[in-house]
Amino acid sequence: SILGPNGCGKSTLLKIICRLLTPSAGKILLHGNDVHTMKTKAFAKEVALLAQTNHPPEITVEDLVAYGRYPHQKYGRELTKNDKEIIAQAIKQVKATEYANRYVNRLSGGQRQRAYIAMVIAQDTTYYGIDLYGCRRLADLLSELCRIEGIEWIRLHYAYPAAFPEDVIEVMAREPKICKYLDIPFQHISDKMLSAMKRRHTKAEAMELIKRLRRQIPDIALRTTLLVGYPGETLEDIAELEEFVREVRFDRLGVFPYSEEEGTYSATELTDDVPEEEKERRAARIMQIQEQISLENNLSRVGRTMRVVVDGRQGDFYVARSEYDSPEVDQEILIPADGKRLFKGRFYDVMITDAEDYDLYGELMR
Repeated sequence: SILGPNGCGKSTLLKIICRLLTPSAGKILLHGNDVHTMKTKAFAKEVALLAQTNHPPEITVEDLVAYGRYPHQKYGRELTKNDKEIIAQAIKQVKATEYANRYVNRLSGGQRQRAYIAMVIAQDTTYYGIDLYGCRRLADLLSELCRIEGIEWIRLHYAYPAAFPEDVIEVMAREPKICKYLDIPFQHISDKMLSAMKRRHTKAEAMELIKRLRRQIPDIALRTTLLVGYPGETLEDIAELEEFVREVRFDRLGVFPYSEEEGTYSATELTDDVPEEEKERRAARIMQIQEQISLENNLSRVGRTMRVVVDGRQGDFYVARSEYDSPEVDQEILIPADGKRLFKGRFYDVMITDAEDYDLYGELMR
């Protein structure tokens, strides 16, 4: 039998063994080496490296507070996990993965231990604790997660701007394990549109929150998503939104044209009165503004040394990301392979050498 954690390469190893038992299999390569000619110890080391390469570094702490806070939301109400359950879940995941990792290290000749990333995910993380404790407890939860040995980064998804807790800003500024990254879906900035979308904040409150975050966490990367073409959006509203993007200069930004979704408030109560072509034009204009901002932001990072985690290899480059980039949705840091072997899920120090609008290039620090 072949035992090991999910993603450690068991399926690949099984295929290799099956082919070894097939006389007509021909040459079988593992990391470029012919399996038939490898000594047992070398074969074991390569299999261990396969496990290190494939096993992901993320552990996920999710569904902290998934209930809908607005009457028109279609998701209904779900309960929050208590803090003890969440901490126990995180510790269990770290320990289970570390157990497998120690075995892999022994086979691979003592490759250094990996650290882990805790992804704290909820519809709105800032509301954590209200239904269980009668008050917001996200800051306390983050402080407890920071004490877990083996977790290097803690990343928050998602945080709405309404009544954003001051103690969360304080703990983010204080704790080095918490990524200086925050995804706040502002959606719009026109007070008229925020009211129409049933958002519980105003333009003035949004701007004040951004100022507080950047004042107390100077190196924070802010990500947001915007929605254009919502029913009733005028040219004046979209001009105000464009100016908001220019002024704030978000590090990461996504924009989506509005489309009706069955069962939602806007679909049942409002008229979709912005033509599809106009929605697409407005979205493209926002992204055109953001593209230049992103390039300028990236150029400012050239020459800096950054801590990155490797996600894999594509062609001649290893693909990595920093604490300022969430997996799959944000930009990447490309590291030339040049004969080097880096491992998926491992952390490295990289000097940023060049920048494009949505990618950085870096060299591995020795």
